[in-house]
Amino acid sequence: MNDYYRTIQYLPLVDEKGKIIGRGEKNKLHKKGILHKGFSIGLFLNKKIILQKRKHLFFDKVTDFTASGHSIAIGPSFQKEKEAVYETLLREWSLKRKEIKNLTKKGSFFYKAKDKEDFIEHEFCTVYHARVDFTPSPNFDFAYGYDLVDWDFLVNNQELFPLSPWLSASLKIKSLRIA
Repeated sequence: MNDYYRTIQYLPLVDEKGKIIGRGEKNKLHKKGILHKGFSIGLFLNKKIILQKRKHLFFDKVTDFTASGHSIAIGPSFQKEKEAVYETLLREWSLKRKEIKNLTKKGSFFYKAKDKEDFIEHEFCTVYHARVDFTPSPNFDFAYGYDLVDWDFLVNNQELFPLSPWLSASLKIKSLRIA
């Protein structure tokens, strides 16, 4: 598994309103199910979303948004979330900022889910959408592959995909869908 996932990182802890109240070590948070801040980004090529076949220590081999991650602590503060989104897309898809169009915050929600290895995601997850003009290639250190799926087909046929719990939850929230 990729060494990036084994690095010690500190993530923002949040309260029940999503307000940052501290920091916690990434692996400990996921072992104990401690509420923290995360994000997911759906990249669209026309009306199709690029879905990542996730390669990760937690929730491995699920179909996810194009990318999901966290802002990390840099010194005494956290990186700005949009910066973390751009950094994640560069790392996982080799996408430069200028290739990502109309990065838009769609909304946030809470969820809690346990994977088959007993890791627990307990997040206040903010969903972003953006557009690209071409199909990017995934970094296979972070993905097994990808699917380019018509958005309406995904919404209406969720059972055909082994969806990440956060993608599944977000599809139930109308404000997080594309227009």
